Amino acid sequence: MITKNKSSLFLALLALVLFASCESSSKATGSPPKPQFPENFTWEGRWIVKDLDVDVSFSWHGNNGDLQMIAGGEDEKIHFTNLIYDDYLYTFTLKWPGVIPPDADDNCLCLGKLPLEVLNGCLANSRYVGAEILLEEEERYVEHFRISVVLGESESKPNAVRFPFMEGDFYVDQEDSTKMWKVLHYGVQNLLDPALDEWAVMQKIENTPGEINFPDECQEARQKCTTDGSVFENEGGIYCK
Repeated sequence: MITKNKSSLFLALLALVLFASCESSSKATGSPPKPQFPENFTWEGRWIVKDLDVDVSFSWHGNNGDLQMIAGGEDEKIHFTNLIYDDYLYTFTLKWPGVIPPDADDNCLCLGKLPLEVLNGCLANSRYVGAEILLEEEERYVEHFRISVVLGESESKPNAVRFPFMEGDFYVDQEDSTKMWKVLHYGVQNLLDPALDEWAVMQKIENTPGEINFPDECQEARQKCTTDGSVFENEGGIYCK
């Protein structure tokens, strides 16, 4: 015979199980948090360009909103850095097979204004692909997102004409979308790579401020880069989708 107290306990446990089941189902079917860069981080790993047989050291650092990635070095097949410094985006390639050097000192470019919040706003438009398991040095449980960069007219215009020219795939930790274990970027920004695709694979992630080194060779580009417009425009130009 089930007493009143035992019956109440049974119903309470049943309700708890059903609630947990519904919550789990909701999490399984809903889109997880989008990729976002934190203000401070230190990531280390490898930069891979498969068709050029490139597999070099890689670091990605954040420090109070400034970001810098460095791939390769003087003794490796490639060497370049991309960075957001004082809200502006720079790229500086020192070494690339068959192309650079010579005249590496002239290869620093300022691409325009790109504060961290604008970059994260771009990533907030990414599309959820699904949950996956990365099989690198160890298994990593990740959420896969894809972002496209398109050139053309604003969506506010009827029948807007747009042309996609860049894509990025972000594989973020299932427990923390600010930890990006793997990144693929593909498109015209990789013109020096015949297959147009390059990979960043992280091996170590820490939530500590990283070191940012603004290249002396980029000082001239910094002085010339005075535009107030963002790399990603709101009404005509380049958009994240």
